[in-house]
Amino acid sequence: MSLFLEIDVTAARRPIPASGDEFFSRRYEEKLFARPSACDLGISGVQEIQDHHFYRKSNMKVDAMADVALRNFLKKVNSNQLTDGPALIETKMAEPLLLDKPWRKFPEFNAETAHKLKKELVDYGPDSETGVTAANILLIGQIGAGKSSFFNSVNSVFRGKITSKARSGSFEHSLTTVYRKYNVKDHNSGQTLKIRLCDTRGLEEDFAIDSQEISHILDGNVPDRYQTYMLQTSRIWPVVASGLETLGVLDVAEAGRRIPDCRLTIFNSKAPFTTETFGFIRNPHLGDRIHCVAFVVDGSTIDVIPEKILKQIKAMQTRMNQRNIPQVVYLTKLDKVCPMVDEDACHIFNSSAVRKAVDKIADIMGLPRGFILPIKNYESETILDQNIDILILKALKQAADFADDYMEEQVEKMAAENGQGRKEKE
Repeated sequence: MSLFLEIDVTAARRPIPASGDEFFSRRYEEKLFARPSACDLGISGVQEIQDHHFYRKSNMKVDAMADVALRNFLKKVNSNQLTDGPALIETKMAEPLLLDKPWRKFPEFNAETAHKLKKELVDYGPDSETGVTAANILLIGQIGAGKSSFFNSVNSVFRGKITSKARSGSFEHSLTTVYRKYNVKDHNSGQTLKIRLCDTRGLEEDFAIDSQEISHILDGNVPDRYQTYMLQTSRIWPVVASGLETLGVLDVAEAGRRIPDCRLTIFNSKAPFTTETFGFIRNPHLGDRIHCVAFVVDGSTIDVIPEKILKQIKAMQTRMNQRNIPQVVYLTKLDKVCPMVDEDACHIFNSSAVRKAVDKIADIMGLPRGFILPIKNYESETILDQNIDILILKALKQAADFADDYMEEQVEKMAAENGQGRKEKE
């Protein structure tokens, strides 16, 4: 028979911090039994060996495992239980959870960095030549990926406390049913940031967002607080109440009964927004358009993103690329990908698991790896964390910088078109 040696297990078998005892994961156990059968070996032909890379220092248990494996190997040799061919030896050096050097250059995680990023965003403003008062960043993602949580996290950083202005959570269907352009106000200075975060309905397998509707959003045709419920009367058509999207059907019906000659029209939130929809902005300015798109992706579910969702994303990207709108990815929930990130967000750029997640989603989205921005939203936390703040602020600043590039390009394009128009008139 042949002898199978596997040097692995650091990724699937690790010490429990409380006791130091070791355990088998289900994945490793399945692997342990599968490998010998593939080589016509019994389970006794597998010798488990662990390397020191995980522990970063000498470990007596690791030494003992190696010693036992080698002794068993020699016994097989001496008893002529090996075939004439070479023994099958597979060696795998598993990457440690944390790399010695960060895989991306990033500012230091300290109070100075947090203060600097925050000040840059408070002082930020589009170039005056654009005539735009605020950069519009569109958030798109699958339900539960963390779109609304990202806005809440940004809002929390500038409010100085955990907030929940936008509805967020994990539900079967999207909690976001109204197109919103959220403003962010800095609590310390009292200034409103010149960045608007535009929240859309979460992507679902069964309810695809109409591609033309996305085009209208990108082009600035869709108004803020696009209404789900609307009152129509014979005298004033239609009557739209401010903040009406927060009301239920019964509330709207009751309001309708109090208006003479009123009939209630309930618009399906899944119905596409068209040129005939009330509120359609027919001549949008540059300031109405989307200047950068941020896809929000759950980093812990990259391998199981439904095909229908990927098709929706690719269709949207086609529309965005046609308009030269820059795109980034906010990669969320990385604390589920790497336990060290869950322990402290400052480990995010030393995590080998996070690096792999960034590589995977970059390939899926067809974007440069530098456009994939790992973040951690505020979800379970009840107080602010400086390192989480830095990741959020840096990601927002990157999108704002890309938005500036887009606006500058559009101004140059409009200037060129106007110049060409004057020449044609002459």
